Amino acid sequence: MGRVRSFARRATLRVAAAVRAVRGRATLALGGPGSMEIVAYRGYGSPDRLHVKGRVLADKGLRPARADDRLWRNLRNMRKRVLSSPIPGARLTATFQGRTLHVTADDLGYFDVWIRPTEPLAPGRSWEEVPLELLAPLDRRQGAVKATAQVRVPGPRTRYVVVSDMDDTVVRTGATSVLSLLRESFTGNAYTRAPFPGVAALYRALRAGATGDEENPLLFVSRSPWNLYDLFDQFLQLHDIDERPVIFLRRWGFTEEGLSLADVKGHKYALISQMLDLHAGLPFILVGDSGQKDPEVYREVIRTYPGRVLAVYIRSVSREPARARAVRALARDVAAQGSTLVLAADSVEMARHAARSGWIDPAAVSAVAGERAIERDAGVRVDERPARRVGGADAAETVAAVSRGALDRALDAAEEERAPVVVESERPDRRGR
Repeated sequence: MGRVRSFARRATLRVAAAVRAVRGRATLALGGPGSMEIVAYRGYGSPDRLHVKGRVLADKGLRPARADDRLWRNLRNMRKRVLSSPIPGARLTATFQGRTLHVTADDLGYFDVWIRPTEPLAPGRSWEEVPLELLAPLDRRQGAVKATAQVRVPGPRTRYVVVSDMDDTVVRTGATSVLSLLRESFTGNAYTRAPFPGVAALYRALRAGATGDEENPLLFVSRSPWNLYDLFDQFLQLHDIDERPVIFLRRWGFTEEGLSLADVKGHKYALISQMLDLHAGLPFILVGDSGQKDPEVYREVIRTYPGRVLAVYIRSVSREPARARAVRALARDVAAQGSTLVLAADSVEMARHAARSGWIDPAAVSAVAGERAIERDAGVRVDERPARRVGGADAAETVAAVSRGALDRALDAAEEERAPVVVESERPDRRGR
């Protein structure tokens, strides 16, 4: 019976691949002007390597949302996103520093390439551009299909890198509730989605750093599929969270279990590890929420990369016992590594900690608090009690305090009072450079 099921799954995968290939060829054959497009996702890199990723799709005419869009338009746009038609096996060129690389898209239309510069990158520039062009076979009626990939490269004004979750960390998605997530995804747009109080001001402050003219990269990670890239991109720009956000989403496709996410296991950890390896000389700040697996993922990151994580900021959005245990486990490992954990329902305590640590301009705390005040006046509950603190003079004393039960007592009291919790040594021993 097991062999039969295995054979059936493999057959399903082959049929699905064949269907995609036929559909792609049909799109190529029937296409006219504008029938195909290269969607170039913003990438990341270092002076030694640039990462370019994107997708070749049938152009369905998806346009940015407007503030006055009605429900039917939002539903239509989401239908276009979900039912996107990839061009499997599409061939492209990527050109950089006078050198042309040939790239082939996979059976879902995705392409992925690392480029090694042959010459030093221009000093002081934070972005590199890589022209892309689709090659034959093309319908003769259609002109050249081109796009430009933008690649973020940390420069001399970068002191640290921020990696942030998106769902229920930056934007309210209801990711812990399937029904809420589906309702918001299909009926809303970039204008209807709301960031958490203080998020925009906090992320602007982290980008600008303590001096106000730093260039600290923000890298956003979401469990959502790449089909929603334009929605998240517009949202982050619309709310002035990041003017050119670098966003990492996930693939949807046929797996052995059927139609599902194609790379569920280790998605976020693999991305963060890749970033830490790529930017080996920079410390990181990790931002997430307690509602899903961020505490577990960040705990593993801290263990694997000791001394590289300046702080972990966790938005408290869940009171489930299992999530509370995960936060406790993360706090213990944070203490052992001499790092910091800030657990709060909004961004003010995170901003205060970043200002005390010398990572952002202290004046930015007022801007974060001002955004929170707007939420409070609108009737939204926010953290306004003093933070509960757990720590000692150094990492060893902090670990000892955690072991004696100080962390559990602080978390229990903070949950009852709706107050933030900060776990760190009295004198932070690592600062962004």
